[in-house]
Amino acid sequence: MRTKKLLVLFLLSAFVTAVPAENSESMADDKSCTDVVLPKVQQKPNAPVVYVDLGLPSGTLWQQKATEHSITYRDALKKYVKNLPSQEQWEELKKYCEWEKIDNGEYYEQDGEVYRIGGEVGFKVIGLNGNSIYIQCEGYVDTRENLCVGCGGVGGSQGVYFSSTCRNNYSSVWCFWISDDGFEGSYWDFDNVDNYQLSVILVQ
Repeated sequence: MRTKKLLVLFLLSAFVTAVPAENSESMADDKSCTDVVLPKVQQKPNAPVVYVDLGLPSGTLWQQKATEHSITYRDALKKYVKNLPSQEQWEELKKYCEWEKIDNGEYYEQDGEVYRIGGEVGFKVIGLNGNSIYIQCEGYVDTRENLCVGCGGVGGSQGVYFSSTCRNNYSSVWCFWISDDGFEGSYWDFDNVDNYQLSVILVQ
């Protein structure tokens, strides 16, 4: 299992780069991307969205389960507009809720690598009032190579969720990372944000 953990950490370190705090220009651009560009017409999700009250101080309601797992950032902004959670909402969810790991996959080891066969990895997120939502690991897609990273092969599973918080005209987006080793939020400095398809879960 050590190989699995090392590979997940390598993937995170390879793609996530925090923006230095001393960069005042970047900090000045730190805002909700939905406040920068809004489409004229709000498109609603195809399926009915079920929101759950987790008893959070802000009163934010979270979607019971993620809407999509392969969508670009610009498409997510156009489709869901004001329903993308901000960095602050993600951090509130992390701080006040209990995160219970769910892993019903079957694993085997071959040639020093750990593989998962089927099943699902994610977290049951339990709110202050006992209600819960489920956030699953479904990987993310690099469209340049048509590659799904962290989809359950070598290294287990991971998932990356968009937020509405970005910097520098979409080139740096605050994302929430989950894996079979834990969860954390950070800015992702994209070479081209349109080359990546991540997951989306909604708030109200």
